[in-house]
Amino acid sequence: MNSQLLLRSSFGTFCVFSLLACQSSFAQTSLQIRNNSMVIQSNGQTTLLNSSLQSNRQRTSVTLRSTALKQPCWLTVSIAKGQLGGQIKIGDKVIQSLKGSRTVVNLAPYLSRGTKTIDISGKYQPARGALRIEFSGAGTQVSQQASGTGTFNHSLIVSIR
Repeated sequence: MNSQLLLRSSFGTFCVFSLLACQSSFAQTSLQIRNNSMVIQSNGQTTLLNSSLQSNRQRTSVTLRSTALKQPCWLTVSIAKGQLGGQIKIGDKVIQSLKGSRTVVNLAPYLSRGTKTIDISGKYQPARGALRIEFSGAGTQVSQQASGTGTFNHSLIVSIR
């Protein structure tokens, strides 16, 4: 099952959330939307996704089971025809610099039970280019796309239970 929700904010930013809720045609999957949250239940696992835009700062929340850390959890920051500059931080520690048109980092080694906030910020050129930030792992895929400002400030909040 592949579900997709497209939102347009008052800032002209487009946010796309793509969910790959299951990988088997035999899986029982349900998708519910409650209080600006999406709840996905598939094969006995529950994933909660929240997203909000606050004063030009994007924020996405993902909840995963601890077994998800046995697999890579990829964070990809890219721009189709342009250049990125910036950083990916957890707390005060920079875990990856953003350079070129695409940066990919495995977040699994940085995650553990509890909640971690991954801050992704920087600039991109050209400003009209389409910036894409994507998290994928353990059968879950979430992405946001922004364009038009040349700067980005995104927080990915990952809760592991």
